[in-house]
Amino acid sequence: MRRGLIAWSKEQVPPSALDARVRRVQQALGAQGLDALLAYTNFTRPAAVSWLTHFIPYWSEALVVVLPEGAPLLLASLSKRMFPWAREVSHVGEIVPAPDLGRAAAAFVEQRALEHVGVVDLEHLPWSVAEPMGIGAELVDASELFAALRQPADRYENALAARATQIAERALAAIPGQPPHAAEILAAVEVTARLEGAEEIIPRISEIGDRTAVELSVAYKGVWIRLCRTYPLVADAESWFKAVLQDHAVPPPGKLTRRTVESCIGSSPLSVVEDQDRVYRRLPAGAQAVLSVRLNLEDGPWRAAAPFLVRA
Repeated sequence: MRRGLIAWSKEQVPPSALDARVRRVQQALGAQGLDALLAYTNFTRPAAVSWLTHFIPYWSEALVVVLPEGAPLLLASLSKRMFPWAREVSHVGEIVPAPDLGRAAAAFVEQRALEHVGVVDLEHLPWSVAEPMGIGAELVDASELFAALRQPADRYENALAARATQIAERALAAIPGQPPHAAEILAAVEVTARLEGAEEIIPRISEIGDRTAVELSVAYKGVWIRLCRTYPLVADAESWFKAVLQDHAVPPPGKLTRRTVESCIGSSPLSVVEDQDRVYRRLPAGAQAVLSVRLNLEDGPWRAAAPFLVRA
């Protein structure tokens, strides 16, 4: 269950921005010969639906349906008493109650006579949802289609990512000097991030040699970033990493043993698009991404991670 406040600020994410994202999908449907695009959401895979509609579930599951025309529809396994809240925090047309999401989706597909339905991250769609729908329609994996539309980020997403990064930086700054227990680190980052308005924060603490790496995954208004710092701080490694984030080719102060680039391209908040050995998806200029690295310095390992904008 998500534990932070979920609210929609129309100043931070105006309806017009969400409409523009939906229109991009609708324009692509015809070109791909699809009657609709479906995106599934739950606690662990909220990103595609939140990008299209700003709907973010606390605990339940739902499907967003984008048809060639009109506002997206939300099939939600929520009780009807939750519908006013769902309308308050999302930009959708009709909300359809779906206590059994698979059967409700199958009934919708049959009612609308949909034959070719694209599904974002089809391989991750729960069988209880996919199996009933597959009887009446052809389900097509639309992951590549959606990924091509998802990035680059618009200015609203960039602003939210910057705010999420600020929250993570303030949470890390709240860690007391040389805390003897991990619980003190967790308490400091958790309370700071929550008071700053984080929807979710997932901290990870790793002992790497004589150092401690603290990694924070932070969500704010549906946008996720990741920030990692290693303590005690190492000045030359920190300077090198900042230069790399600015796309400067600077030799590392140790052996680079891991390099990973992640971005939001589907229903998962962050997916690996590049590592040291392979580029899985080339991101366009202006895409939001996260760079994670690990160095072996003379006196031990060191880690870092931070968001960045892909340059041309």
